[in-house]
Amino acid sequence: MVAVTVAVLLPLAWFYFRGETDSHLRSRTLEQAEISWRCERDHLFMAAGQDGSRICWICGAIAYPVGNYICEVHGAYEVAVQFVTDDAGITTVKQVRVPKGTWLSPQEGLRCPRCARPLTYPNPDPMNSLLGGFRKRIP
Repeated sequence: MVAVTVAVLLPLAWFYFRGETDSHLRSRTLEQAEISWRCERDHLFMAAGQDGSRICWICGAIAYPVGNYICEVHGAYEVAVQFVTDDAGITTVKQVRVPKGTWLSPQEGLRCPRCARPLTYPNPDPMNSLLGGFRKRIP
């Protein structure tokens, strides 16, 4: 009987006396996330995020982070992005570019190269991040 009482009360005592837990998720910085990069010679590779561009480790050409934007008529387009981090450590998108297009500010908006409709960023699938959409870099 004592064992049964302890078995029931122990989890309740732990739950009651455990105190406040930190329920805030820690967000990663750009440098802590591994993202897709594509160079000007069309090599695709994964590397840590950073501001601006980087050199392709395959051919030495300039590479930029890439992500997909959607045209409601023509589907997905891979868009190059340039990030910038301010003095407070907040990273934002500085410029975006459709393939073979010119760099634009995010406020100017991307347009489909075929029909000129606005391109939209798809809502990310939460399962994608759970299944490795962003892989954490191992220090």
